[in-house]
Amino acid sequence: MSKLFARLYHNTKIFAFEPLPIFQLQLSQVNLNQVAIGAHIGIAKFYICKHNASSSLILPDLDSKWLRLKAKILGSSPKNLYEEIEVEVTTIDKVVSDNSIKSIFILKIDTEGSELDVIDGARESLRSGIIRNIQMESHDNDLRDSHKRKISNLLDSYNYVHKKSIKHFFGTFTEEIFSKK
Repeated sequence: MSKLFARLYHNTKIFAFEPLPIFQLQLSQVNLNQVAIGAHIGIAKFYICKHNASSSLILPDLDSKWLRLKAKILGSSPKNLYEEIEVEVTTIDKVVSDNSIKSIFILKIDTEGSELDVIDGARESLRSGIIRNIQMESHDNDLRDSHKRKISNLLDSYNYVHKKSIKHFFGTFTEEIFSKK
């Protein structure tokens, strides 16, 4: 997404966060930080999936139908799909404060189940209206609790309105778009 946003918004500074060191990006307008984003600053367990796109701060339900299918496709068992490491965690509010950010056009969240934690760590930024739009990936499967209703209610309390759901071309994934009223 950082590469896409860099092509679309040439004069914009992009802050990207990815705790996995395998992801590298060499674009002058992208500030890539090797940390996770969550509700609190510190160190946390991070679960690396053999299929990196499903790595998360939250261990999935190892008995889920979705994970059993995924493990079968990858030639593994659910319990062997994840390796646990420790990663540094920061919050959106800390990033905003440390970088004197005055406005965020879009906060893109794709954290494989810890979206509510990202929102919790952005309460001051949400309260002040710095964040204009939020786009987050949501999964409707039995892998992890998506906290859709809690997220919607929390964002509504900060005067954000749900604008649109965009279905991915596979699975039960959607992109949920919220905007400041």
